[in-house]
Amino acid sequence: LALPGVPAALGSALGGTPIQAALSLNSALAALGMVKGQGMLTPSGLAHAWALGVTLWATFGWRGWTLCVLYLIAGSKVTKVKMSEKQELGIAEGRGGKRGPENVWGSAAAGTLCALGSLKWPQYATLLKVGYVASIATKLCDTFQSEIGKAYGKRCFLGGLLC
Repeated sequence: LALPGVPAALGSALGGTPIQAALSLNSALAALGMVKGQGMLTPSGLAHAWALGVTLWATFGWRGWTLCVLYLIAGSKVTKVKMSEKQELGIAEGRGGKRGPENVWGSAAAGTLCALGSLKWPQYATLLKVGYVASIATKLCDTFQSEIGKAYGKRCFLGGLLC
């Protein structure tokens, strides 16, 4: 996806360097989330998501950051599918599906290592970006399979094991 001028415009609006932009954007979104009472993250999950967001924006830019945000939104939505039925059966995610620090890092630790690795080994940045995308895609696939499996099936299967 190429959006001419978007990275430069965002960088200018949010601060001159990637880290300044990362801090500005993620701090503003975290503050807005606290004020508006967002329902996807626990308070400590929001703090950890802030750190993750700063890291991703500062390393992989708006594209890497957006991929993780889309994962959070999609994963949170699919968790709510047939939530009341899953709660009655005792198989629903705790806290009504709100993600805590353990969920943030359980979903994004491998991807974060890829992002940080791209700073240490810039000659492998492309490969590490592929690793990042693969880690988020794998986690999203796992989340969809387990949540839809709990909602509509008798058993859950990991897609990778069916190949």
